[in-house]
Amino acid sequence: MRAVPGTPSLTLDEALNSPLPASGCVNVDVCAVVCHGAAPTGAHSDIVHPELARVVLAAGRIGRPAAASASPV
Repeated sequence: MRAVPGTPSLTLDEALNSPLPASGCVNVDVCAVVCHGAAPTGAHSDIVHPELARVVLAAGRIGRPAAASASPV
């Protein structure tokens, strides 16, 4: 989400060990684990990792609380 102004960028370690933003988008750099694969698909097929499942669960607010956010009012 580099084209969306204000979108926070996190490393995989940050995403796994700190609260994700309570709303909006977040860019998570997962190259620490998504790094294998041959042409033509390359790492786009290297997506079966427990760390990625944990990020998806965290984004869905499953298993840990979200970061505090300002009231929309």
